[in-house]
Amino acid sequence: MAYDHTKYEVDLGILDLTSTGDKATWGPGLVPHIVRAVSIVIDATPGDAGVVKGDLRPTRDSDTSRTDGTVFTINLATSHTFTAGTGPKVVYHVPSSPVKVLPGQEVVIEVTDASASVDEARVCLLVEPSWDQPGNITGMVATA
Repeated sequence: MAYDHTKYEVDLGILDLTSTGDKATWGPGLVPHIVRAVSIVIDATPGDAGVVKGDLRPTRDSDTSRTDGTVFTINLATSHTFTAGTGPKVVYHVPSSPVKVLPGQEVVIEVTDASASVDEARVCLLVEPSWDQPGNITGMVATA
């Protein structure tokens, strides 16, 4: 059987970037994925600079060994202007070294520096399956 190696977007929903903290998570359930790019569609011109990071959690829901911005880092700036009625502004990042996320791991979207005015941003990951058999992935356990 041949597999079609397709990339697709994962929409993490509408996020409020006006406060710091973890905002969303995503992780594959069965097939490893490579994060190829990330975009943030902003709903307003940032009132001040902000920083949004994609951290990697080696174990879902656990901050043990969590990395800081290894999947991506996007710096929002007041120069990312947005004019109502002309379409949303998209700020994106394509990492030079894409990160592979295994089943059981997760990407955490974290705001480390809040950006005033951006209270309804849409965050999307561009991911690509990295086809492998579940039995070959450390940490996966088969059941009868």
